Amino acid sequence: MTIRSRWAERCDRMNLFYVLEQHALSASTANHPFVVYNGRTWTFREVYETALRYGAWLKKTYGVKPREIVAMDFMNSSTFVFIWLGLWSIGAVPAFINYNLTGKPLTHSVKVSSARLLFVDEEVRRCFPPEQLEIFASPDFRDGNGSVEVVFFTPEVEAQILQTEPTREDDSVRAGPVGRDMAMLIYTSGTTGLPKPAIVSWKKCWGGSLFVASWMGLKKTDRLFTVG
Repeated sequence: MTIRSRWAERCDRMNLFYVLEQHALSASTANHPFVVYNGRTWTFREVYETALRYGAWLKKTYGVKPREIVAMDFMNSSTFVFIWLGLWSIGAVPAFINYNLTGKPLTHSVKVSSARLLFVDEEVRRCFPPEQLEIFASPDFRDGNGSVEVVFFTPEVEAQILQTEPTREDDSVRAGPVGRDMAMLIYTSGTTGLPKPAIVSWKKCWGGSLFVASWMGLKKTDRLFTVG
């Protein structure tokens, strides 16, 4: 685990997008199932191309830049994975907002993320009444840095993304991160107060995935089920 993560850092390949790319371009794994959701299966190659579409769309439509934090308020779904990997493909950082939040905890979570963009699952639109959207639209919401643009992920938005040309950005947009740098932002449950942001580093991502796979003895033919 340590050797592989240190080698990735030395080769400037800490971003786990490169692991997806490796599997997607390898003849032995490209057509192997990677994501299974709601009766549909995507191979490594299909997820890779979809992530590139999402990344290209995020950059073209919203000008998302490398290392920029982008907030996501999604339930577990294939779309959640595609946006996540799409952000990594262009060197950006996802902030995973807890989808059950409303009111003050939701406002706090988005504010401390520092994100200017918040993508919202249609299934949690109920958590965004007009008064909540008004708070995010305030030009002073981000302490003088402007408002937060809320984008609801509708079928029309998805169709637009899937029509986008899958473009692989140059390695330079993903260059530079070391093990201690932020790969994503997650939050505590907030049961004892407001949710607290926690930085998940690239080192933790590498360590957690490699350790769990080895500890559980996962094989290529195994399927891992993730609950919300």
